[in-house]
Amino acid sequence: MSRLIIGIDFGTVATGAAFTLANPEREQVTSLGRNDTVITVTPPAFRFLVTDEAISKFPSELCNTGTDMKWGFEAKEEARGVKMKFMKLAFCGYSELEKVDQSSRALSSSLGTHVPIGLTPATLIEVYLRFLHNYIMESVASRKPQGFSTLTRHYCFTVPVAWTDDQKNGFLAIARAAGITSDNATMECIQEPHAALLYFLSSPRYTIPEGDCIIIADCGGGTFDLASYKRLKDGKSSRIRVESISQSGSLCGSIFVNQAIRELVSARIGEERLQRLTIQSHADLFRVLDQEFEDLKRAFNGHAWPDSWQIQIGQDITIPAANIIGGILTITRDDMVHAFSEPLNLIKALVKEQVEVVEKKGKRVTSVFLLGGFGASIYVANQLQTFLAASYNGRIRLVQMQYNGQAVACGAVHHGIGNITVSHT
Repeated sequence: MSRLIIGIDFGTVATGAAFTLANPEREQVTSLGRNDTVITVTPPAFRFLVTDEAISKFPSELCNTGTDMKWGFEAKEEARGVKMKFMKLAFCGYSELEKVDQSSRALSSSLGTHVPIGLTPATLIEVYLRFLHNYIMESVASRKPQGFSTLTRHYCFTVPVAWTDDQKNGFLAIARAAGITSDNATMECIQEPHAALLYFLSSPRYTIPEGDCIIIADCGGGTFDLASYKRLKDGKSSRIRVESISQSGSLCGSIFVNQAIRELVSARIGEERLQRLTIQSHADLFRVLDQEFEDLKRAFNGHAWPDSWQIQIGQDITIPAANIIGGILTITRDDMVHAFSEPLNLIKALVKEQVEVVEKKGKRVTSVFLLGGFGASIYVANQLQTFLAASYNGRIRLVQMQYNGQAVACGAVHHGIGNITVSHT
C-alpha cells in the first residue's frame, strides 16, 4: 500500500519540509521550496518583496498585525505588527537562552515580551505548524490530486541532539494540536544530524566509502548538532548499513553572531545613551541592525572582505564612539571577526571533542560534513578547515554542503522510507 511520508525540519530561523509518495515501484522525494511558496500560496503583492529565489526554506516567524496572523515569508516581510521568532529555542528552555536576551530588548520582545497575553512558545509553534501543514497538504494535493487524503501518512520531525524524550513528546503533542493527525497518520522525531546523514547517503553528489568514519556537523541558526557514524559493508539486500557512534550539541548558531554585534554596538553607544532612547526607538535601531547585518554576515569571508562596511540604521543620530555618523553605522572587519569568534570557538571545540570520542573507540575520522544555514558561511567553513588541517595534519577533510537547504527535511523522508539501516554502539 502506498504511504505519504512527510519530513518537517522545524528550525530556529528557518523551516524545511519534504514529502514522498512511497510505493513498490518508485519512491521520489519532493521538497517544498521557495518557488512553490511564491507561486501557490503568497499574495501577489508579497511576491515582489522577496526576490531571492535561492531561498528554499520558510522563515520560522509569525507576525501578529492586530487583525490577523502571518507566517513564514509574509511574516518576515511584514512592516507592521508584533513579530515572533526563535520559538524553538524558547520552547527548548535552554539555560544558555538567558544570555541571549539579557542585553537586547529587541531580541527579548521576539521571545515573549510583546507576545499577546495567554500565548506561550508551545502555542506559537502550534500556530506556525498549522500554517505549514496546511501549505504542505495544498502542495501534496497539487502534485497527487487523486485520493491522497485517504493515504496512510507518516510524519518525521527532526529535532536537536540535546532534546530529551519529554521535549520530543511535547513537540509531537503540539503537532497533534496543530491538526497534524488523523486516524491514518503516525509521527516520530529523529535527530537532525541523523536525517542529514541519510540525505548524504541517498544523494549521488556525495560519496561515503564503506569503512569510513564521518562526523555530521549541522550548524543552524540556533543550535549546532554533531553526530559521528561509520559506513558499514552493505547487506545482501543492498540496504545501506551505518553504525552510529556518538552525538553532541550546543547553542552556537548564527543568531549568536547577531547577538555579539548587538552587544558591541550597545557597548559603544553606552548604557546612558541607550536609556535615553524610547522603547520604540531602541527596538527600531536593533531591528534595522538585524536586517541589514544579515547580508554582511552571509557575505563575510575574512581577509578578502572590505576593511569596513556601512549600515543605514534608520535614525539620524551621531555617536562617534559607536562609529555612527549621521545615521550610518560602520562595521569593521575586526568587528566581524569578533562577532564570529565565540560561536566559532565553541564549534571547533565540539568538533575536536567528537573526533576524540570516535578515536578513543579505535576508529579514525576521515571527513566532517558541514551543513545548515550557518554552516553555509564561507568564513565558518574556512575557519573550520584551517582548524582541522592544523589539528590533524590534513587527514580529516571538510565537506561543505551547498545548494540544498532542504537536506535535513529530505533526509527525514528517507528515514520514513526505511531503506537505510543504522545500528547503535
